[in-house]
Amino acid sequence: MQNNTFALLKKTLTPAILSLTTILFYLPTLWYNFIFDDFPTITKNIHIIKKGKMFDQLFANNRWITRSMNRILYNFWQAIPFYYRIITLSIHIISGILIFFFLLNILSNLKKQNFLKNNAYLISTLTSGLFLLHPVQTQTVPYITQMQLEGTVVLFTFAVLLLFTYATRAKNLLLKISLYFAAYSLTFLAAGTKEIIVVLPILIVLSDWFLISQGDWRSFVKRIPIHALFFAVLFGSIINLLNWHPTDYIPTAKTAIANNRGNVLTASPKEKITPAPFFISQFQVMVHYIHMYFWPFNICFDYEMKIPPSFWHKDSLIPFLILLSILLIALILFIRDQGNLVTFCVGWFFISVLPRASFYPSTELVCDYKAYIASFGILLFISIFALITIQMLYQTIEKALKLKTYFDHQIVFILLIILISGYSTKIRNTVWSSELLFWEDVVKKNPNKARGYNNYAVSLSEIGDKEGAIENYQKSSAIDPTYAEPVINLAFHYQMQGKKDQAMEYYKKALNLNEMHPEMYHNLGILNLQKNHISQAEFCFKTAVKLRPYYSRSHSSLAYVYQQQKNTEKAFYHYKQAIEGDLPNTEHHYQYASLGLKLGQLDEALKSLEKIKQTNSNYKDSTFLLASGYYQKRDYAQAAKNFEIVYNKNPKQIVAAYNYAQSLMNLSEHKKAEPLFKKCKEDTNRFPFANLHHAKCLAAIGKKQEATNNLRDLMGKTTNVALLEGCKNLLRELA
Repeated sequence: MQNNTFALLKKTLTPAILSLTTILFYLPTLWYNFIFDDFPTITKNIHIIKKGKMFDQLFANNRWITRSMNRILYNFWQAIPFYYRIITLSIHIISGILIFFFLLNILSNLKKQNFLKNNAYLISTLTSGLFLLHPVQTQTVPYITQMQLEGTVVLFTFAVLLLFTYATRAKNLLLKISLYFAAYSLTFLAAGTKEIIVVLPILIVLSDWFLISQGDWRSFVKRIPIHALFFAVLFGSIINLLNWHPTDYIPTAKTAIANNRGNVLTASPKEKITPAPFFISQFQVMVHYIHMYFWPFNICFDYEMKIPPSFWHKDSLIPFLILLSILLIALILFIRDQGNLVTFCVGWFFISVLPRASFYPSTELVCDYKAYIASFGILLFISIFALITIQMLYQTIEKALKLKTYFDHQIVFILLIILISGYSTKIRNTVWSSELLFWEDVVKKNPNKARGYNNYAVSLSEIGDKEGAIENYQKSSAIDPTYAEPVINLAFHYQMQGKKDQAMEYYKKALNLNEMHPEMYHNLGILNLQKNHISQAEFCFKTAVKLRPYYSRSHSSLAYVYQQQKNTEKAFYHYKQAIEGDLPNTEHHYQYASLGLKLGQLDEALKSLEKIKQTNSNYKDSTFLLASGYYQKRDYAQAAKNFEIVYNKNPKQIVAAYNYAQSLMNLSEHKKAEPLFKKCKEDTNRFPFANLHHAKCLAAIGKKQEATNNLRDLMGKTTNVALLEGCKNLLRELA
C-alpha cells in the first residue's frame, strides 16, 4: 500500500516540480517584447483575420490553429507580447509533461525486466526535464511565431501518442474505443498545426513497433488497420478540408528559388537555390542539430552555414559519413534486437527532420527551432546514456566508499543535470530580451552575415547610436552589395537628419537593386511630400500599399495626399484602410473620424472617436468631435455627456458651454441649460440665438415674466429676421 502511494506521489509531484522549475527559469521571458519577425508575422495574420468573427479561422487553412489562437489573443489583449508568451510557454510545459507520462507509461510496461523498465521513472524525468530546460530549446520557446507552430505540432504529437499507448493496453472495450476515438479526433485537428505534422502517423508506427510491440511482428500486425486509419484521418483532413495537394510540395529538377538578400546561402547572391544542392547541404544541418544538443555552446539564431559546392566538399562529405555511421550502428542494433531503443531514438530524429531535410529548397538553411520535435529522440538517447554513466560512476564510488544509499542519490544527479540545463537556459534567454542584444549576439558569433549587421544597426539607431548604426549599415552593404535594406536604412537615416539630397542618392541606389520594399517607398513618399512633389509622393505611397496592403502608415499618408488634392472620398477610404491595417494609431483614427463627420459617415466616425476616448481622451479635440457627432445623430444624451466633459475641462470656452446647453435643452433639462445660455449671451455676435434659447429655458422652469421681458428687450435690439420670428412665436406661446 505504501509503495503504491509513493509511486502515485512521484507521478503527480514530478510533473508539478518540472513545470514549476521551467516557469521559474523562463519567467523573465514573459515580459520580453516581440523579436525579429514575431510582430510583423502576428500583425499580418491578425490583419487578415481580425475583421471576421472570433472563430472564423476554424479549418480555414493549414495553420488554422495558430491563426485562431492569435485571433482570440488579439481580440482580448491586442498585440501585447505578454499574453502570447504565456500561451507559448504553456504549450512547451504541457508538451514536456506529456513526454514524461508517455515514456513512463511505455517503459514501465515493457515485457522484459531490463535497464529501461527498471529505470522508467528516472529516464522519463530526465528526458522531460531536458526537453523543458535544454538551452537549445531557447531557439524555439521565446520565438513566439515558431513556438506557436512547432509547439502545437509537438503538443498534438505526444497527446495522440499518449492516448494511443493507453488505448492499446486498455482492457475495457468501451474505454479502448473512447481512447482511440480521442486519438483520431486530435489527429484530425493536428492537420491545422503545421505541414510537418505529416510525420505523425509514421511516429505512431515507430512508437508501436519499438515500444509497444517491442519488435514482435505478431503483436504489431494486429494494429495495422488502426495505423492505416491514422494515415487516412490525417491526410484526409489535410487534403479535403485544407485543400492541400501533395504534388504541390514535390520539387522538380527545375525548381529553384532566389536567396533572401542579407542571408545568401549560395556562392553568389544571384545564384538560385535548387533541389540537389539544397539536399546535400542538409547533411551538415542534421549533424549540427545533433551536435548542438550534445554540446550546446555557441548557440546563435543566425548561423553562417552555406550550401556546399558539391557532394565531395568537406562540408557535405564528412557530415554524410557521420550520419551514415549513425544509421549503420542503428541498423546493426536493430538486427540484433528489433526492439532496440537506440534505433528508436535514431529513427525518431531522422523521421522528424525529414520534411525539412529534403530536396525541397528553402531560403533558410539551418534554424535550431526546426529540431524541436526531433530533439525528443536525441534527448531520450542522452538521458539513457547519462543514466548509465551515473550508475557506473556511482557503483565505482559505492564500492570504494562502501555506500549503501545508491538509489537515494541517483535522482540527485538527475536533478543536478536538469538545474544546470535550466540555468544555462536562463542565461541564453537574456539574448531574447531585446533586439539590440539579439542581433549583437548574431554579429559577434557570425560576423559574415549581412542581415545580422543590418538588424543590429536598426537596434543601435533605436537607442540613439546613429554613428554605430551607420557603421553597421555600411558593413552589411559591403558583405552583400545586392542587399537593399541597409541602403534604404541609410537613406532614411539621412532623411531624418534633414539631409534630403544624400537621402535621395541612397534611395536611387536602393531602387536600382530592384528590391520592392514597402518601407522604402513609404519613406521616399514622405521625402517627396517634404519637397512638395505631390504626384511623386502619391506614386510612392500607392506602391507601398500595393506591396503591403495592410500598411497603416502608407494608407494614412496616401489619404493625406488625397486630402491635399481635395479628393475626400479617396482620402476617407485610405484612412479606413489605415485603421484596419497593421499599426493603426490614434492619429489615424482621429483623421478618419474628422473626415467621416464632414462626409456624414457618423457611425464610422463615432467608432473611431470612442476608441480614442478609451486610449487617450485628451487627444486634440476628439471629445468635442465625439460630442458633435452624437449631436448630429440626435443622440442628445451622449452629446450632452461628452460636451459636459469638454466644458468641465475649460469652463471659459463659450463654444463648449453653448453646445452643452443645446444638448441639455433637447433633453428638456432646461434648469441645467439656463445658466449656460446666460453665459453665452455675453457673445451675441457668435451666438445670436443664445438669448432666445435662454428665454425658452426661463419659460420652461417657470420664470415666464423674466422670459417675456428678455424677449421684448431682444426684439428691440436685433434685426435678424429668423431671430425676430422666433421671439414672436415664443411670446405667443407665453401669452
